[in-house]
Amino acid sequence: MVNKRSLMTDVEHVWVAGDIAVHAEQATVAMGEAAIAGILMHKELKKMTPVTLPPAKKRHVHAE
Repeated sequence: MVNKRSLMTDVEHVWVAGDIAVHAEQATVAMGEAAIAGILMHKELKKMTPVTLPPAKKRHVHAE
């Protein structure tokens, strides 16, 4: 299910826009919804605690 106001789905941290959200079939409506969803995603991300990831392992590329 999709909350039509927040565009968030029942799946935590998953938002939708456009045809998936309200089946508007209009590119301009989809773009507006995507902008709203992006703003709401940003607000949710700001509430989250940052996670520190370990450094990436170096890959060695062999020249042929």
